[in-house]
Amino acid sequence: MLERALRVRRKKAKSERRRSTERCTSSSRYIPDDLLHEIMIRLPNLASAVRCSSVCKRWRSITCRSDFTATFMDHIHRPEPKRPLRLLFGGIADEEFSIRVVDNDNGMMMMQSSSPPPPVAAASVGAKLLLSYDPFKDFGDVKAWKSFRLPHDFLPDDSDLVLYYIPHLRLGLSQGRLRLSQFLWDDPQHLSLKVWDLMDNNNIDANAEPSPITLVHQTLIDAAAAAAAAASVSLMSVSVPAFHPIHHNQIFMLFDSYLYRYDLDTKKQVMVAEIENNSGRWDNLRVFPFVYPASPTII
Repeated sequence: MLERALRVRRKKAKSERRRSTERCTSSSRYIPDDLLHEIMIRLPNLASAVRCSSVCKRWRSITCRSDFTATFMDHIHRPEPKRPLRLLFGGIADEEFSIRVVDNDNGMMMMQSSSPPPPVAAASVGAKLLLSYDPFKDFGDVKAWKSFRLPHDFLPDDSDLVLYYIPHLRLGLSQGRLRLSQFLWDDPQHLSLKVWDLMDNNNIDANAEPSPITLVHQTLIDAAAAAAAAASVSLMSVSVPAFHPIHHNQIFMLFDSYLYRYDLDTKKQVMVAEIENNSGRWDNLRVFPFVYPASPTII
């Protein structure tokens, strides 16, 4: 009985793959060869080109053309066009989340949007559990919420120290992956930075052992040198408000009202913005960096 069910399942899967290939082949008939060639040379890697060549004879003939490999490799090694970086600045005030958009081309714009109500806490786990909410689902939907536990040594057991650690944590995204950082004083001269990545955003288990987050960066930053490069008069306001959305080895550091992009490998920093904060509370500041896609596509 089981073998029969497996045979039926394999037959259905094979039939579905055949129909998918036929649909793909049928739709490609309306695409000229020259345009199909331009599409294929923009595939991300050689393995993708090999897979495309197995779809049908026409696609194979394009990938076997004498000029395809040379043109494809030229696109692979062509430097990526520089894309403008944009920053969203926000702060929490009462029930509204105000955002200031910094745009080098259009100046500064303002807009506001309401944030969802906070979840009701049924129990405490000692500030060692992270919750995520999917804004595209209903707030009351159980599937809209996910959670996972932090590593055991991430936060101290002392409740008084936990209150000190929390403001120095930062959640964000880098290369589409959830990232978490901890930025603390290691000694009077150095700041300790640790960065973790969440390995699988779509499969979060609160009781997973080991923890689904992995330490990817751990470094000591010379506080005096960093502050001197930033022309900061105070080291007490230094923080990590965000991560670079594309470069995994870069973070954003805030010295007073100046935001810098900091490279963890070269230890170099570049000022990217001066922030106006009328509230005077820097712990409520939120920075959301994103990169515009390259447009139009270079041919």
